[in-house]
Amino acid sequence: MKLFLSAPAAGALTLALLSSVAQAQSLPASSADYFTPVEQWSGFYAGVHGGIVESDKLPNLFGSTKSFTGGLVLGADMQVGSLVFGGMLEANYGRDYNHAMGGGAQLKQTWSGAAKVRAGLAIDQLLVYGMAGYGVARLEPGTGVTSGAVNAGGLVFGGGVEYAVTEELTLKLEYQQARYGNVAFTSGGLAQTKDLIDHSIRAGINFRF
Repeated sequence: MKLFLSAPAAGALTLALLSSVAQAQSLPASSADYFTPVEQWSGFYAGVHGGIVESDKLPNLFGSTKSFTGGLVLGADMQVGSLVFGGMLEANYGRDYNHAMGGGAQLKQTWSGAAKVRAGLAIDQLLVYGMAGYGVARLEPGTGVTSGAVNAGGLVFGGGVEYAVTEELTLKLEYQQARYGNVAFTSGGLAQTKDLIDHSIRAGINFRF
């Protein structure tokens, strides 16, 4: 089953969630009495992350086909009881990350970005969550590809765990998959398309405010 979610729609949904958190934090005490009290996971955060990524299979830390990735994230969460939901925007850069397109041809992925929502369960200082959204990747011609660079978009999803070291500092470990469908390229004089899949495992630090 295909999930149709455009980049503007995903971005609008994420921004709406960020706005909801801001409005909740600005409520006066008399209005806040009508809502569940804000708990430790509510608020804005910014962070950095890094890890390994591989095309079409789970990355192996000791394998020769993995690549390294790193990036930035900006997001917000709202906690209601033990439930946490929120949204985030992220940007990533990949080093020497190539997609095999068949017949020796390659596309090189340089950067990617995503707008995502997440929902999870808070267990004291631990948050277990799932996430989904829309992502875009920049793909440049590599070996055997004669067409130009393209921007590919598609569904991203995954999950992870985040641990609150202090009220302002959290550590996370997560898995994410990105699917870019019908990526067009030309190789050997023949115009072709191929579905690409990224698998990444990342660790990160978030600073909450």
